[in-house]
Amino acid sequence: MAALIGKVRQTTWLLPHVLKGSLQCLPRVNKNMGMDLYHRNTTVTSRTITLTVRDQSSSKVKTPDSKKIAGKSYSKKKKKKSSSANNKETQSTVTSKKHTNDMESKSITDDLKATKKYSTESQNSSLSNTEPHTLKVWVLDGQGRWVRRSVQSSSFDEASTNIGKDFLTNRKQIWSIPDVYRSKEVQTFISEARCSVLIHCYPDTCYHLIAICERLGTVSRAVIVNRKTVLVTYEDENDVTRMTTEVNNDSGTFNMMQLEKRVFKVTQKTLRKATNQEPKCQNVNVLSQTNLYDKIKNKKLGDQMRVLGDRGGTISDRQRVWFFITQCIQDIVDITHPDHQVLPFGSIVNGFATENSDLDIVVMKEGYNKKDDGIKLLMKIQTALKRLHSYKNIAPILNARIPIIKFQHPVTGVHGDISYGNNTGITASIYLNAISRFSPSVVPFILTVKLWATHYMGWFPQKFVFTALALFYLQQCKVIPPIGGLQIELEPSLGSRKWECDVEVSPEDLLYGYFKFYEQFDFHHNEICLETGTIIPKRGYFDNKIVNPFTNGEISSYEDIICRLNEDSISGIQSSVKESLRILTNLPDSFILGNRRNL
Repeated sequence: MAALIGKVRQTTWLLPHVLKGSLQCLPRVNKNMGMDLYHRNTTVTSRTITLTVRDQSSSKVKTPDSKKIAGKSYSKKKKKKSSSANNKETQSTVTSKKHTNDMESKSITDDLKATKKYSTESQNSSLSNTEPHTLKVWVLDGQGRWVRRSVQSSSFDEASTNIGKDFLTNRKQIWSIPDVYRSKEVQTFISEARCSVLIHCYPDTCYHLIAICERLGTVSRAVIVNRKTVLVTYEDENDVTRMTTEVNNDSGTFNMMQLEKRVFKVTQKTLRKATNQEPKCQNVNVLSQTNLYDKIKNKKLGDQMRVLGDRGGTISDRQRVWFFITQCIQDIVDITHPDHQVLPFGSIVNGFATENSDLDIVVMKEGYNKKDDGIKLLMKIQTALKRLHSYKNIAPILNARIPIIKFQHPVTGVHGDISYGNNTGITASIYLNAISRFSPSVVPFILTVKLWATHYMGWFPQKFVFTALALFYLQQCKVIPPIGGLQIELEPSLGSRKWECDVEVSPEDLLYGYFKFYEQFDFHHNEICLETGTIIPKRGYFDNKIVNPFTNGEISSYEDIICRLNEDSISGIQSSVKESLRILTNLPDSFILGNRRNL
């Protein structure tokens, strides 16, 4: 007990020094996610602390008599030295060393009660008389120029309390978006994956192998992944079953061995001599790595960004490889859990994929996504992958917020992650795919920001943060709507309302405005809200939180936070933004070319 009292006294003694550099604005979150700002005037003496709170609805300072204060004078009473001093009046403020523990505890308890009472009453108070402060931001005016404007804090409060609520309830501000997983393109990739086989062969024998595969059925498409690997797609899924039967019966038609349900390997070098026929299929493509540097050199920044964005539209054959590997994982899951579905998500389907994108896969069952059962299933998948020769570098990360299994497919050069029950990833892919189609400048801008984050922000682990910041900036430019205003359309409807972007802005202007906007952004007092597309006061005392807009959870849930930015992270990000802005201003054409190693 003596040690505990000593710690309390030590903490009380250090309190004035801690509050000496305290913030001037401390926010608190109410149930409606609105912000009540407590403007505190702190007077610190050597051993006396006096906290006064300014009421938001008036300029008067509350006194202790009103019982509506968030802080009160902490006074230290002298110890009783003799029985004759009992009748003396206790002084209101004395040194902390002479303050009794009982009076100190009673003072703190009364203070907490007064704070709670004031907080309850302040939630119902009007915010119209809140003392405003301004934030300088860069916005796009009606003539397409970047101008710096001042926005008052009172508008932030109104946005955080009213806009979000009214925005989601007003049906006139809801825009329908299609479900990319129901689109014809994705459904075609899924059906083609079920009718495909991947064959390992000897160098420069892929065309002869395609001709041999045509003996079993009609080949609709073939993708030569590399010199020793070919992806053959039949018109009928039964041809895949027939090929498996021929290989296992050792009929002599195929000199192959089966590695997986849809993966085979040539076992003899006499394949070229087995046939001299050329394949009848005319739809044979070669998967090649694009040399982006040669395409963008000697070009202006805007043209470089457009080339970077156009690269995402030329990866359809690589998408077929990604969907085929997803189907292979589905075959493994079907052995023990046939009621589960395996789907790709992330950049593979959201419209922001590049040739070097990783494959994100989710295993899910509708209405049943328990984390514990998901870990058990992931462990079974891990065991199955280790028994197969097609997968390498299998690394389980089961203690993460979202458990995953990392793997590598050396034959195709694909790196991937397998998770369980990640419904948020599916939802985010649907929303981002729709966002990528709102304006021709969106994809080049986002891909350039992702490339910048890889080059300049290599020390920061969560790269999606900068994509979220880019999406919020697009909302400020009215290029895309708030995320809360988008609604997934299950079935096409003639009466559905679509978002139409009427702002014409080039990718290079977006990139410049992006850095200019966040160079001036006050992360210490404000946060971004992708749900409503507005700037809101900081939710909390310490870290700046970026909330995932694709979930339906509360802000208190750890899974709904994309990232928490502390003081060091904010300082590092704004320093990199400032340096990038300097390069973009002085040598704009070298902004992407200077990052040649990541192209």
